[in-house]
Amino acid sequence: MARVDHHLPTAIKMPHGALVTPDRPGVVVSERGLPVRGATDWGAPVLRSYQFEPILLKYPAEAAVEEWDAFLRRTSNGSLPFWLKEPLSDTHPRLHCGPLGDGSRTSFPLPCQSASNVVVFLDTIPQPTSGYTLHSAANLLTDAEAECGDWTLWGSILVAFANPSFGLSGLSCLKVIPVGGGNPIAYLNRRVTGFSPGDEATGIFAVLNTGASRNYRAEIRWYTAGDGFISMSMGSWTTIATTDGWVVISVTDTAPATAAKARVSVQANSTATDPFYADCAGLARGDYDRWHLPSMAPGLIEFGTAPASRERVSAYAEGYRVTRVRIRSNDDLAAKVMTSGRTQLPRLTLDEDPEY
Repeated sequence: MARVDHHLPTAIKMPHGALVTPDRPGVVVSERGLPVRGATDWGAPVLRSYQFEPILLKYPAEAAVEEWDAFLRRTSNGSLPFWLKEPLSDTHPRLHCGPLGDGSRTSFPLPCQSASNVVVFLDTIPQPTSGYTLHSAANLLTDAEAECGDWTLWGSILVAFANPSFGLSGLSCLKVIPVGGGNPIAYLNRRVTGFSPGDEATGIFAVLNTGASRNYRAEIRWYTAGDGFISMSMGSWTTIATTDGWVVISVTDTAPATAAKARVSVQANSTATDPFYADCAGLARGDYDRWHLPSMAPGLIEFGTAPASRERVSAYAEGYRVTRVRIRSNDDLAAKVMTSGRTQLPRLTLDEDPEY
């Protein structure tokens, strides 16, 4: 199911002196039927743990508190997982790459940016490079495009909504006010390059409806190298009510013949004049239907054949690690407003949260 993966706000930085420590998952000890005590490690890779007092690059204090408060609300006071990017490039012997295989999913996150010398494993077996393709990012848009900036609307007018506490991404989102005369469509101005016929791609959006329930769908528009329109891949209509809150929709399809470029769009099947909001736009290779802020996004591994059910995808890589983490539950999350006008954030302990 399509979803939004949250991230530590880009204004929050890991400072000099942050602690990055290995966290061994655990050891199972058994004495049953053994003449001596036996210990069996349950085989998970060594995980990450972080401790630091974040630096918040916001001024004045009200803006900093607003940013921190919005982040806590998006992550249910830190109980939901989010992604953190490490500031230094390093060697990572075994990275968790998303959830276990299910026999149908072909695309998995590679939690490393600017990755090099990558070796991909299924369980403990290294895979031939002919069996998969590496992509540099799990979202091919820019941060501004992902928050629905630099977009064109048809049958609507656009209002920039810059309050990060309102949008789902933590940045601004797009407010669409239909004016009648057709179903409103919002689409990306830029045509993303790098596609070839037969390539699989996924478009994703988050939508917030107001007024009466309406149907929405995500779309991918395909173009030739010379920007000639070819065809459109359309997702299923999804009915969204005001009580549903933000709903994530997506479409996955393969590029048609002569396709070289793509751009994503979202459409409402209604001429009602109540506004709706769009956020978290994404375009990814393969069937990867999770949204990431592009500057915080992991890389992507796209297999030619889907890993079998319960197979673990992992990788060796060199680069900037991006880690899926949670805030340790006993942390005090209060921010302090200083007389200097600065805001001091609480010291955080973050634990890697691998998917299973």
